[in-house]
Amino acid sequence: MYTTRPYSSETIEFDLPKTMYSVQPVLQQTK
Repeated sequence: MYTTRPYSSETIEFDLPKTMYSVQPVLQQTK
């Protein structure tokens, strides 16, 4: 699947959940 950039796919997969959880509380506070 990610033969071109395997390391990139790994970082994205791990970064997505982190950003989602870190942004959710911030969005709730701003609202």
